[in-house]
Amino acid sequence: MGFGEVKAIGLITGWKVPNIGISGLLINAIIANLAQPTLSFIYFTVNGLFTAMLATLELHDFVKHRKGLRVSTVPKKEQRGTYFLQVPYRYGIPLMIISILLHWLVSQSIS
Repeated sequence: MGFGEVKAIGLITGWKVPNIGISGLLINAIIANLAQPTLSFIYFTVNGLFTAMLATLELHDFVKHRKGLRVSTVPKKEQRGTYFLQVPYRYGIPLMIISILLHWLVSQSIS
């Protein structure tokens, strides 16, 4: 089929929605983008899950091996600087790339 090509199989058909005018344009745009909020909800849920799991892991590691306090300002003495807000880059960047890819694929799936 190819990306960016309009084919009859990708069109919204069989629904009782107007095909012409401003109302038809708006309703079809809403229907075509219904999956985007769902993907965003899944992204935020997985991000929250990773945040909770990694915070628990860091606390568990802190109990086993004492480390300096993680601070967002310039570290002093035993303190450590933080390099992530919620999840470390090694988890956050692949999660964002997957989310971007899924959003793009969904946007290309319905014409």
